[in-house]
Amino acid sequence: MRIILFLFVRDFNPMPPALLFLRPVLLFCLTAFLTTRMVAQEAKVILTGNTSELKNPDLLFDAIHSYCGSHQQDILWVLNGDLFPEKWQEKEIHEWQSRVNHLLDTFPRLQVLLNQGDMDWDDTGKKGWKKIQALEKDLLKNKHARFHLFLQHGCPGPWTFEFTSSVKMVVINSQWWNHSHEKPIPSDGVCSIADTDIFIEELEGILDENDGKNVMVISHFPLESLGNYGGRFAATDYLFPPLAGSIRTGFHQNVGSSKDIHNNYFNAFRLKMQGVLQSYSSVIFSSGHEHNQSILKAGQNFYINSGALSDGDYTASSQRALLHSSRAGFIEVSYRSNGEVGYRLYDPSGGANKENLLMSSACSPIASTLVNTRVNTCIQKTTSADSDKGSEDHSANCTMAIAGEEYKSSAFKEFWLGRHYRRSWTVPVKVPYLNMDTTFGGLTAVGKGGGRQTTSLKFSSENGMEYVFRSVDKDPSKALGYELRGTIVSEFLKDQTTTQQPYGAMTVSYLMDKVHLLHATPELYVLPEHPRLGIFNADYKNLFGMLEVRPTDKMDKEKIFAGADHIEKSFKMFDKLYDDPSNKVDREEFARARMLDLWVGDWSKHEDNWKWAGFKTSGGELFRPVPRDRDHAFSRWDGLLPWLADREWAMPNGENFDYKIRGLKSLMWQARHLDRFVASELTKAQWIKAAKEIQNSITPADIEQAVRKMPEEIYEKDGKEIALKLNARINDLPLYAAQYYNLLAEEVEIVGTNEDEYFHLERKPDGSVLVTVYEYIKKLQQPDKTKVFYQRLFFPNETRELRLFGLNGEDQFVIEGTAGKSILVRIISGGGNDRVMDTSSVKGRKRNTLIYEKEKSTPVEVGSEGAWIKPKDNRFYQYDRANFKYNTYLP
Repeated sequence: MRIILFLFVRDFNPMPPALLFLRPVLLFCLTAFLTTRMVAQEAKVILTGNTSELKNPDLLFDAIHSYCGSHQQDILWVLNGDLFPEKWQEKEIHEWQSRVNHLLDTFPRLQVLLNQGDMDWDDTGKKGWKKIQALEKDLLKNKHARFHLFLQHGCPGPWTFEFTSSVKMVVINSQWWNHSHEKPIPSDGVCSIADTDIFIEELEGILDENDGKNVMVISHFPLESLGNYGGRFAATDYLFPPLAGSIRTGFHQNVGSSKDIHNNYFNAFRLKMQGVLQSYSSVIFSSGHEHNQSILKAGQNFYINSGALSDGDYTASSQRALLHSSRAGFIEVSYRSNGEVGYRLYDPSGGANKENLLMSSACSPIASTLVNTRVNTCIQKTTSADSDKGSEDHSANCTMAIAGEEYKSSAFKEFWLGRHYRRSWTVPVKVPYLNMDTTFGGLTAVGKGGGRQTTSLKFSSENGMEYVFRSVDKDPSKALGYELRGTIVSEFLKDQTTTQQPYGAMTVSYLMDKVHLLHATPELYVLPEHPRLGIFNADYKNLFGMLEVRPTDKMDKEKIFAGADHIEKSFKMFDKLYDDPSNKVDREEFARARMLDLWVGDWSKHEDNWKWAGFKTSGGELFRPVPRDRDHAFSRWDGLLPWLADREWAMPNGENFDYKIRGLKSLMWQARHLDRFVASELTKAQWIKAAKEIQNSITPADIEQAVRKMPEEIYEKDGKEIALKLNARINDLPLYAAQYYNLLAEEVEIVGTNEDEYFHLERKPDGSVLVTVYEYIKKLQQPDKTKVFYQRLFFPNETRELRLFGLNGEDQFVIEGTAGKSILVRIISGGGNDRVMDTSSVKGRKRNTLIYEKEKSTPVEVGSEGAWIKPKDNRFYQYDRANFKYNTYLP
């Protein structure tokens, strides 16, 4: 190669004429060599699982040693749960670890990642949590710097590990969900995350923040399986023994043991994870639980299971399977710098099969192979001159776009399924093309966005902000499992997209400005074919949608949305409230946001439909609400079947947008847990004040202007009616505010933090109860009455029960006062050395203070009103934000 370079580049002596003909040949060789070297710059991941079942671990160590000796790339060896034989003691584990350390010393480009499985938790036994903590303690004693141990006290994760600059590993402990016995919980403070919703939010944040990197999720349990644990069996398993075979297979498919992925503990999480990953692309989910080798295509992602180092079990076939094998061995995944991802199956001795392509490079896509959209090395800064090449100029053009032509229907269909907003969905509207050269200084597509029902694309801009383009049309069926897609169920859900007003977000955005709420402002565009779309041209050109800023803090501080110090998702914000009583939500602004939701009929304001702008103050951090996703504002539910579904006895959530609100509980259902937590301190007067602020800020002229923010073609068809309904509903808004307060006031939860607090309850003669929460000064053994974290007066005609949760910290609960009648109080003190003292008195024989405390060391003075409750179920001692349930018609 040096000779080629010398002959080609030297200019102090011209190349002899006889060799001039070699120049193009040499140039070709040089280019080919450099290209090969560039693509060859790769990292390799070795996936193994169920090493506890190896009869001779020496064979695996020899295979890994041989593998590392024949590869010069960065190598990550993943041991994905079920690590050691049950009979192994500390001595055998240390000997095993010494061999791993020797490998790491021998091969400096090797790293080892260790995850946990069900066998490591005492085979999901009662002593599982203690066993995994003991194993972690043993492995930490002689831990190598490149030995990455993800046992982490048995917490669920997710944890991240940057294998290379372009490969991010995300590790999760699937056994935390699968385990039916004692494990870390939020209130014990062992884990930074011990809640499924917070976990999901954190995982989504990791996936969002790692655009431009390959992501592999490491989990012992699979999300889908072609083996017995996934409910797949050979025909003989059903037939033999007769009857018993069918019963056994049916049990594993429908009920499941702790080994089966359909079991009651793991299945809900499994389905949630599948839903999350459907919103992303080019992610590999790797497991090691099933005793086989398999690779399944799941939407735009892949599920890999590598768990048969010895003889494997039955493996079913599937049209989505790139690999399904019962052969013993392990799977290698190769990451190349151009974005290509390959896989290869090795036998236990290290012998290799032919490598296959898992994902092709975005620079050279292959039609039959999924393109790796996470690593797009072809994205380049596009100039205006570049933009003029190869695309039609749409900069000054508009076009006529239709939100959903497929929603046209007959009168017969509308009778059964509803007319809804079909006219808005099917009428052509005039829309500008998005000028990607000039809008916000220039926009460049950088990756697919999340969202289960929308098609979305993320953009970077020259102004340093991030933007997202979301399709107007939705597909709710994308949130269904694969088995229901393409069925009558998915067709019905897709058709019911027409209950949504496709352009309603533009009206709501204007109204939020009027009442001073933080929000992103959507603008309607059509995406043109354009070099700035890069590899996304094929799927996104001519997409009709809305462009808006992404509220995020992953940018320069001065450019963060709304001038905030940072932006949080809901569950991350909850964590900050739990950790520090000085952190607060702007409750009055939140009440105003919720009253606007009620007014416009937006029934889908669950936790994921909010972000929170954090502003640092001298007294802590203040979080202002940032509502997002207005798909369900102005929802119209007509037609016989949707009308029936809108009945309170049929569906708990959802409400037809009409002149009057008839189902307040259904309308506010999806945010019931959020409202009860964030707005716990709000009084009836504050809720009514929020409603009146909207009344005073918005005139009929404002409503008319807001409706006309939608395309002009929509006004006569649906806009005029929406304006009439808004005018009618705003007149009754304070009444609705009072009604909603009454719903929230029946049972109230007062939640402390993980710091020390002093809960003071005073039972007053009229039956009311004043609750005040102070900071507790441990050294002085008294509250700091200058620091009030919570205060509210409760009335017995509104509230029948109060629940106080201390969480962690050394909390004091003091109840005093005398009354003829009063409110039932439940005290769940949580972790820490707490103290409960009740000196109150209420007429009658009924005990009005119930104390849930299982620690015998906790001083409890029950007095005449207190009763010490000691249920066996640990859940009674824990705070569960989503535990509240309304009474319903159905069980």
